[in-house]
Amino acid sequence: MVLINKEKIIYFIIFLLPLFNIHFVSAHQPFEIIPNQINETSIDLSDATVSHAFYGEFSSKNQEVIFNLDNLYGNPLDISILIPDKNPENLSSEDLFPAIHLITGSTQQSFLPDIRSDFYEPFSRMNLIRIFEYKEDKFVNNNAVIKIVSKSPMRYVFSVGYKEIFSKRYAYGDTNPFAQNSQQIWYKKGDLFSDESNITQQNQSGKEIFYVIIFLFILVIFYGIFLFRNQIFYKIKR
Repeated sequence: MVLINKEKIIYFIIFLLPLFNIHFVSAHQPFEIIPNQINETSIDLSDATVSHAFYGEFSSKNQEVIFNLDNLYGNPLDISILIPDKNPENLSSEDLFPAIHLITGSTQQSFLPDIRSDFYEPFSRMNLIRIFEYKEDKFVNNNAVIKIVSKSPMRYVFSVGYKEIFSKRYAYGDTNPFAQNSQQIWYKKGDLFSDESNITQQNQSGKEIFYVIIFLFILVIFYGIFLFRNQIFYKIKR
């Protein structure tokens, strides 16, 4: 009969807990934020306790996106804003990060991102930076409005909720489910900008080298003409 050491089992479970925690905390329903060209961009979330990640992009300053969150009474409110750990977002200063407004009834709280915490999303395989986080253990209202206002062009992720439920859709409005390949296109957009910038720099460097070579070539020709004329004058004088 094999004797099982209870202490070893406990240590083994403790060792596995962080692994499972990464899995569950990172799971969410991914959605794309679709800018509304006519009215304000607005998304309704019928159950804000369910974990969601909304991927968006601001193209200019003073753009807004509004999230109407429901089913919060007595439940935790857990929201975050993240940006891709890629150029140009990861080089941006805090004064370029979007402002966040939490509205409940007639009360409004305003926040500015003040943290930089690395976060790896294993499902979408993204390196992100958490720039804002807000939590309340027991929310006293049933609904809340989150308004995010841009200060510069920037990609961002708005995450909300903590329950992992995938069998039902809760998000409607200016949003659609975000497939994994589309997430990667969103994420690697900065790489495309970097590649284009590098290509431009390489082309510019190539042009500069070409002009230098042409200049040296012309200089050599003029120097050769100068020597040739001196030789002719020398022979004439002799």
